[in-house]
Amino acid sequence: MAIISTVYRLPKNLVQENILALLNTPGLEIVDADLVLQAIIGYAEKNVDFIDAYSGAWLLAHGVNCAYTFDRQHFSRLPGVTVVVPGTAS
Repeated sequence: MAIISTVYRLPKNLVQENILALLNTPGLEIVDADLVLQAIIGYAEKNVDFIDAYSGAWLLAHGVNCAYTFDRQHFSRLPGVTVVVPGTAS
């Protein structure tokens, strides 16, 4: 999604609007639509890269609330996700 908003110069709210339209298209089945929904919300409203928001949604959906990552900035914006930087005390 960062490529979409950067290369095509689309504001995040427009990307979110279009993804929500896809998610709500009758007859269109999207794998893990609930995770995509959570990710697009994090992407647009928390200013998190889409893949990071998706990863956070996936973690929480699977009962994992801790992310070991060097990307403290983005993951710390996701409610319910605790960030641990590898090599530091938890």
